[in-house]
Amino acid sequence: MFDPEAWDAARAAAEARKSLVASFTEISREEAGLSEWAEIASEGVQLNPRLKKLLASPSSYGPADFQSGILRQGNVFLLDDEFKVEIGQAIRIGTNRAEVQERLGTPTCRGEDTLFYKTDSFYLGFKGSERVEKVLLAPKPQVRFPPQFLARLFTALSEKRNLHLEEFMQQHPEWRELFPAQSHIHGGGWHSSSPSGIAILELNDNTIEVNNNFPGEIVKSYGGVYEIRFSDKDAVVEEMAQVLRDYEQLNVLFREEGKYSPSRKRIAVHERHNSDVHYFTIRSVDRTTPDFRIDVDIHDYVWLTDNYILVLDFPRLNPFVVKVAPQAGETELIDVLSRIGVSSEVTGEYELGPVTSGRFTIKREGETWSFRFSEANDGTLSVSGASRRPDKSPSPVPPGRAL
Repeated sequence: MFDPEAWDAARAAAEARKSLVASFTEISREEAGLSEWAEIASEGVQLNPRLKKLLASPSSYGPADFQSGILRQGNVFLLDDEFKVEIGQAIRIGTNRAEVQERLGTPTCRGEDTLFYKTDSFYLGFKGSERVEKVLLAPKPQVRFPPQFLARLFTALSEKRNLHLEEFMQQHPEWRELFPAQSHIHGGGWHSSSPSGIAILELNDNTIEVNNNFPGEIVKSYGGVYEIRFSDKDAVVEEMAQVLRDYEQLNVLFREEGKYSPSRKRIAVHERHNSDVHYFTIRSVDRTTPDFRIDVDIHDYVWLTDNYILVLDFPRLNPFVVKVAPQAGETELIDVLSRIGVSSEVTGEYELGPVTSGRFTIKREGETWSFRFSEANDGTLSVSGASRRPDKSPSPVPPGRAL
């Protein structure tokens, strides 16, 4: 929940810090509160050959991997109960948790019901309180930071003054390539991060966060535009845990709010986090293809065919048809209102009516329009005709919204 007092205090602290000359001193990892997490030798794990290949080359992931129970999110791989073969060290989905520890030793760290192992080349996680239910894998970052990287980064950011972080990264590709994850923060900010344990946050209180898997020299900051902060966490483990949480939350969303396509081959859920982040997630029930997203902001929706969804956009509540396919660039919307000579640029506040064989309806203020639709063998959808009929007690159309 947004806390205005905390926001104001953070801004005041940031402004006070800017008035001081930016400087730093080198400190030890122990002084920074950063632990040294022990690693185990990757050769001792005897990982499944396909998993080893994916860790070495995540881009080699394909449909066959998904169908075998391997899901990918960025460079993190999640194995669910569809993965039927050995993972490594005679461990598989369903193996007793105690057996995992007998074969791999003491975990590097533990989550709520997850064991994490860090090796010299990859990370391995086992989810399950009694038996292995899910497995997580991620490659260990191999980025080579230049000497005194943190000190140089702090100095460079302190000198940028009024230049926004996004612009700074655009103007300095030598810094940009060391932070592969770049994202806008809703509300006006920017986030740059590296799985090697360092992230930059530009918002109300600008910070450089350093995790315990950052491999470079450590410095403490004084004054300046940015403050260096330390967190005794491993950035890769945190990402793996987040992928697991997202996966489990999405499964709950599909169970509770999912809508099936007419043949039940697909199921859709829509999420709206804020005005910038809103999308469908489409899942194939038979696992022939991985989940994919369609970026569109909506108020309501209904399936027409297995390949098309009728939506009411947000905030205008006008009807459009969306093709259900991975989108390259901006989502293409098929305008329904043009069939009845109405501009979709004007707020309509329509409602969706029932979909029957080859027909769908939209409603507004006591009137209903019925459209015919059909999908050709090549996947093209045609929407034609529109019969208009008043309901029994039609309401007058307000001025400025005439049809």
